[in-house]
Amino acid sequence: MKYNNSSLIPRGINTSLAASMNSGPIRLREAVGYAIYIKYTGAPTGTFKLQASVDSNDSPVNWEDLPFTSAATGIPGTVLFNIANVFYSWVRIVYTRTGGTGTITDAYFSVKGF
Repeated sequence: MKYNNSSLIPRGINTSLAASMNSGPIRLREAVGYAIYIKYTGAPTGTFKLQASVDSNDSPVNWEDLPFTSAATGIPGTVLFNIANVFYSWVRIVYTRTGGTGTITDAYFSVKGF
């Protein structure tokens, strides 16, 4: 079984939560499970969630919300999504802002597969 852990944002480059945003697509290939960790500062008010796509091309356009992957923000903190039984090709992080501001300081993606 193969394992990979990678940063979703370059070290020293923070991502603002002053507006709603979608991450770039993350290819899952032969993944059987993955985890996404997000650390943020400030006081962003909003929700992180995951969306999946089964598009077979290199630029997915059709996205659906993954059930049970919604995490509210409001104070500095972290979010960890731990997903098993992966049968889709792509995943992305969605942040929907409702108020406040903050910054993503770390974001990691860990995957296990064949």
